[in-house]
Amino acid sequence: MSKEKPNPFDEELEKKPGSYQLILRSTRSVVDPSDKLTLELYISGFGSMQFSKLVFFHSADVFDSSSEVLYGPEYDVKNKMLYWGVKKAPIDPRGDTIELNVLTPAVLFASRPSLQVTTERSTTNKGKGGETSAPIKFNLRIKKEARPGKYHVHFILTYFDGEKWSTTSTRFQFSIRNLLEQYAPFASGLAIVAGFSAIIAAIPEILKLWYFLGRFFET
Repeated sequence: MSKEKPNPFDEELEKKPGSYQLILRSTRSVVDPSDKLTLELYISGFGSMQFSKLVFFHSADVFDSSSEVLYGPEYDVKNKMLYWGVKKAPIDPRGDTIELNVLTPAVLFASRPSLQVTTERSTTNKGKGGETSAPIKFNLRIKKEARPGKYHVHFILTYFDGEKWSTTSTRFQFSIRNLLEQYAPFASGLAIVAGFSAIIAAIPEILKLWYFLGRFFET
């Protein structure tokens, strides 16, 4: 008698030791001073994830005081709708630790019977007319006086997988442009215009030379 294959949607599998990875998505990797940089963080995997936290480190003196992180789910039991981004906190210039104990099995596996965990997708923001939010979303504003160069943001997820503590991390690097880089497209445009202007200005002289050569060869 053959053994039956386990049902992939069996709730018992959700209680098995979990394995998760961070997935980062950004709007861009090159910015200017005063620009806004949006980072969306997803958590992919399956199984038990308990007592989880996310540590966020970044380069010093880069983000201003208006920078914030949106996180935390709210589950509408009546309509069976999950919303991310219901909690908001300012970014600490020294780094942040975000407690993710709200990611209970009921929240993680709200997509049941699908094998997709809810932290692998964004949701519509509650009451914000179609805007979407990732499970964890960082709205970062670059300081006006930030120096040009390369910077980084480092994320570390720590969680108890049901048997032992596990960690996973990801790193995002971005560049702040200097004035020369910021105005390079404008300078290139000016160079093209100047080139055309020089050609147009030279047309009368070219015509004179052409007329002179024509008279010379006629004789």
